[in-house]
Amino acid sequence: MTQALHRYGRDLLLQQQSETGRARLRSCAGGPASAWLTAMPSSHWTTIAPTLFFVALRLRLGLNLPEIQRNPICACGLPLDLAGHHAQRCATGGGIWWRHEQVKDAFCNILSGVRHTYVSRERTFAQLGLSTPTRLVEEGQKRPDLLSGMPSGESYLGDVSVTHPMSVEAARLRRMSNYAGAAARDMEMVKDRKYKTICKEMGLEFVPLVFETYGRPGKKTVEFLSAVANHAASRVRGGEDFAAVQGCIMQQYFKILSCTLQRFVAANVLSSIHSRRGRRGPFQAEPLLARDMAAFSVPGQGAGGASGE
Repeated sequence: MTQALHRYGRDLLLQQQSETGRARLRSCAGGPASAWLTAMPSSHWTTIAPTLFFVALRLRLGLNLPEIQRNPICACGLPLDLAGHHAQRCATGGGIWWRHEQVKDAFCNILSGVRHTYVSRERTFAQLGLSTPTRLVEEGQKRPDLLSGMPSGESYLGDVSVTHPMSVEAARLRRMSNYAGAAARDMEMVKDRKYKTICKEMGLEFVPLVFETYGRPGKKTVEFLSAVANHAASRVRGGEDFAAVQGCIMQQYFKILSCTLQRFVAANVLSSIHSRRGRRGPFQAEPLLARDMAAFSVPGQGAGGASGE
């Protein structure tokens, strides 16, 4: 009975929304998408500075951003919409690149924490042994984000992507508003077309590691993290129930990824404003809007970006 009432309330809420509102609500749905709201700030991975938390929360609720109201022009020169959709897609200011790098670092941190698992970053296919005489040279120069070897012997190539579910194309926006996770599925298909055939030739498994900006992970991302959590849980000793241990590990993985994603989704929006006002973005010690934003990046990494191997 309670579930039926919840479903009725959800359907009623969706009916009252515009297509943009429905796309946002569907992208926010699910436990992994909201894991950052329940994460304890026990480490830098699960800590979000107050200014960034405020922006991320307003984005999730579909509220206008006061920062954009005060500075309505993007660094690229185009007007910013108050909901931040343009800022989520615009690469000017460096926020999109930084967001990608930090989510990639979060995945590498998770994989590095599993015993007998190795992780390397941004190796080209030529470095991994692709025979260039049988392939175009540009194929050998393609560079997925990470290579991971599991204790069971499988090797995975992963490529990280963060995609925004809003679109200026009416047909695409309508599909995003009707189907949960449609943006993530589209990006998974793009990544598969780019990498899957080459990986198969090399005997490697390819996994697109995709998140929507509101937090919803792609289906293949969930499956991959579940496999990683199974490896981690199998090495826990003490007689605990395996399913319970695996579930706790999955929750922690999603909290790390969700906090990292929302921290830099918010930073990406602010970077458009900061760049317009003559700054390089919120990746410096004294940003315009709040001093505490200097603490949002991973310790040991400056404005130059994440370290790679």
